[in-house]
Amino acid sequence: MSEKVRPILWVRPARKEDAETFTQWCQQTAEKTHFDLDILQYPLLRVFAADEQGKTRGFLPIHPVLMLESLVTDPELSDYQRARLLRVLIPAVVSRAWDEQIREVYFVCFDDKLAELALSSGFEAVDGRVLRLKYR
Repeated sequence: MSEKVRPILWVRPARKEDAETFTQWCQQTAEKTHFDLDILQYPLLRVFAADEQGKTRGFLPIHPVLMLESLVTDPELSDYQRARLLRVLIPAVVSRAWDEQIREVYFVCFDDKLAELALSSGFEAVDGRVLRLKYR
């Protein structure tokens, strides 16, 4: 039985000459990808390109984010007290992110009341699925 040899995909940093193709593909696939054009202004944005036999096949923009991993509180706190904690913590987190040139903060939240507070504090619900790759 013979197997067909697949061409190698090579990954490299995107180059200035990729900009036109990248922009066209962003526009052509916008309905499927929901690409956020705002990230093009992020100071820590990097873009990977994947080439196959000398032809670019895709791009993967990356940028760091600050991830808020739930809000862990004293179990005896009232909803009001927990909301108060979140109200003072969010500006501190945003300030830290800004200082580190990070332009997005994500909040993992399964508590509907805290989620509503976060939404009223400038967070927005993210459409689509957020997936995690956890490695050690």
